[in-house]
Amino acid sequence: EDAPLIVPTFRVGEDKTASGGRFVWAPGEEGAKGVAGGGFALYPMRIPKEGTWFLWARVYAPTSSDDSFFVRIEQDGFEALARSDWHLGSSREWRWIAFRRQGAPQPQGISLKPGIATIEFRAREDGARLDGLCLSATPDLEPSK
Repeated sequence: EDAPLIVPTFRVGEDKTASGGRFVWAPGEEGAKGVAGGGFALYPMRIPKEGTWFLWARVYAPTSSDDSFFVRIEQDGFEALARSDWHLGSSREWRWIAFRRQGAPQPQGISLKPGIATIEFRAREDGARLDGLCLSATPDLEPSK
């Protein structure tokens, strides 16, 4: 919800169990196979040192029809991560999930340099909710609330 740019169909929603009581999503009927439209949110993040980073998101994905985003990371005009489907798996609780390509057993590392990287979330399915982001230098560090 703190993204400097949120474009409809994405919008800020409210949930007392989300951090800060708010989240970003493309609203839709739970479980319906709705089309999410062209909405997106951009999140600039400062990268302190060059290396392989792992992207985590705090998400709520109530059904298998409401459990994915498109994600892309750009840095210095180049795609550090090309637009990718991020399938979260369904859960009716907020939880941290590390980015991995569909079917991959391990979280995917992303090579980043010092400076600003812009993380772009696009609506893939309506109903998936995004509450927080974290970049970690290790794949097994689950962020805290």
